[in-house]
Amino acid sequence: MTITTMQDISVSIEDNDPLQANVYAIENPRPLMNHLSELDERGFQCFFHHTLSGYPSQLEPYVPQLDASIDVESPSLVGWYGV
Repeated sequence: MTITTMQDISVSIEDNDPLQANVYAIENPRPLMNHLSELDERGFQCFFHHTLSGYPSQLEPYVPQLDASIDVESPSLVGWYGV
């Protein structure tokens, strides 16, 4: 997994009551899947934006094919964190 940008984001309803979450924009969640329980145990709130592009493997060699992403990765993330 390559992390190009990591940043804490705070969205505040009131100045003294910040909401915080880790935001992941990913095309291949497989490397992260083994670490979901650790993120949960540490109390991290997570938000995933799972991109399904469907590009051929010649263009995206490290991204699972569209069918695999829909059938395996997306349901696993939804099963762990919900919709």
